[in-house]
Amino acid sequence: MDWRYENLDKAEINGIEAELRLDFNKSSYGYLNYTYQNPRDKKSGSRLPDVAAQKGNAGFNLALGRYINANANLLVVGPRPRDSRDWREKVSGYKVVDLTLIGKNFFKNLEIRGSLYNLFDEKYADPEKYTAPEQRRMPDGILLKLLEDDYPREGRSFVLEARYRF
Repeated sequence: MDWRYENLDKAEINGIEAELRLDFNKSSYGYLNYTYQNPRDKKSGSRLPDVAAQKGNAGFNLALGRYINANANLLVVGPRPRDSRDWREKVSGYKVVDLTLIGKNFFKNLEIRGSLYNLFDEKYADPEKYTAPEQRRMPDGILLKLLEDDYPREGRSFVLEARYRF
C-alpha cells in the first residue's frame, strides 16, 4: 500500500530555514536557527490564519564537568494573524526561555534532569479557532457561545525527571 501525506484544505507553506551551530568542544555548543514561512490556502491564495510567519531559537549546551550539562534555550515566535472573518486582534508573538540541568554518567544508564520552563513567566496564548456563526448552532437551535479568549499557555513550571536505559 502506498501512503501519501497531504495537507488538509490544500495548505501550502513556502519559506526558508537557516541554522548555525558552533561546537566549543565535544559536549558544549551554541546554536541559532531562524524560520520564515509564507503559509497560504492553495484554493483562495489567502494567508493561513494562526501560523506565525517568523520564529527562531537561540541557545547553548554547556558541559560543566564530566557529570553535569546545562542547557538554555530562547524561543521567539512572531505574531499570528487570525481568520479574515475573525474580529479580534492578531495573536501576539512571544519569547520563552527554558533552562535544563542534566546529571549523567554518575550511575550507569541513569540520567536526572531538572527543567525550568518559561523562566520569566511570559504570558502568551495559542489562538482559538474561528467558528462561523452558522456552525455554532446545535441541532436543537441553541447557539453555542464562541470562545472569545485564546488558549492560555502554561506559565513558569519546573519538571524533574529520571531516565534509566535498560
